[in-house]
Amino acid sequence: MLDGVARSLAAEQRISLMGLLVLVTGFLPWWSVRWTYSEGTAHGQRTATVSAWQVSTIWTLALLLAAAAATAWAWWSWRSGCRPLLATVAAFACIVLAAVMLVAERGSPLSSLPGTRRFEWSMSFTDGPMPENHIAQSWMVRDQLLTYDDGHLTVGTAWGWWIGLAAVIAVSVLLALRLRVLSRVTGDM
Repeated sequence: MLDGVARSLAAEQRISLMGLLVLVTGFLPWWSVRWTYSEGTAHGQRTATVSAWQVSTIWTLALLLAAAAATAWAWWSWRSGCRPLLATVAAFACIVLAAVMLVAERGSPLSSLPGTRRFEWSMSFTDGPMPENHIAQSWMVRDQLLTYDDGHLTVGTAWGWWIGLAAVIAVSVLLALRLRVLSRVTGDM
């Protein structure tokens, strides 16, 4: 009996910690712009990145949904002392929805937009110096994620996006394991 309580408490802790990890991954670089530069005799590549919180409302909502579902489930399980199947299914569904939201908001290729068969760049000249990351700023407009890659300019998801998605999937796997245990106990599934 005590061993089962310790095991279930450990599951609650694991799920709530993974929910916290989901929130933390939002601070990693999720979107990057890498471009080739040439200034006098210096040349190379520069990279600028932003977090999920900075660049996408959908990603922000997905991370908050996954973390809230995991934390609410763990709190409910700990507080009530029982793990109702319906609450576990609801939390699992929320986290799966969050994963779908993350994947759906990966940015669309610039070439997929209507009327983008021809590219036209306009440049403005200023008296003062241009900020070093002016190229990155133009590709990091919140909620307007466009992917692009031509060898000199690469715009798209960064490594933090993959870690965030993995964290959301890990929470869903932990909840799926709880569903399996609950379905055996209650005989509902």
